Amino acid sequence: MPATPYGIEQGILYFSTVTAGATPAAGNQLADVRGEPTVNITHASALWRGQDRFPKNAVLHTADARATIPGVTFDHSMALTKLMNGTNTAATTLHGGTAAARESKVVLNTKPLLGEYLWHGKMTSTGSTVQLLFHNAFITGVSPTLGATDFNTFDIDLTLLADGNGDVFSVFEAV
Repeated sequence: MPATPYGIEQGILYFSTVTAGATPAAGNQLADVRGEPTVNITHASALWRGQDRFPKNAVLHTADARATIPGVTFDHSMALTKLMNGTNTAATTLHGGTAAARESKVVLNTKPLLGEYLWHGKMTSTGSTVQLLFHNAFITGVSPTLGATDFNTFDIDLTLLADGNGDVFSVFEAV
């Protein structure tokens, strides 16, 4: 990825279903990321006009937040098991045959897992570490490719929720 003055270099995505568990540790690593994450926050509102033509105030009553993490690369079996609560069997046979195989499966109860996501990378301009912590989120969909390799690259979209402390997301930058 070419360096830009204000860009973020390639990062790593961590995930844990345990509160405060998505730390930068190998056991929590989900994927490599080559793009810059974005967050979108929307508010529902009602404008108050009184007797005037133009509004003088607004009532902000609900908010929704989503994040997109582009260029996520990981093993397709991890996408189904770690993100979608699917199953992965390392040692089985091909369907209707005897040749050795591994099986990744979506089942009746497969659904996105709620958890904490941590994106960890470096600012191109300063070299300092930057982290985006999504305190409680779930992936809204997954599109693992079934190509010639075990690895997939695609963008993931997260719906952000508040955690037990009311936190939605945090941005950390080393000083």
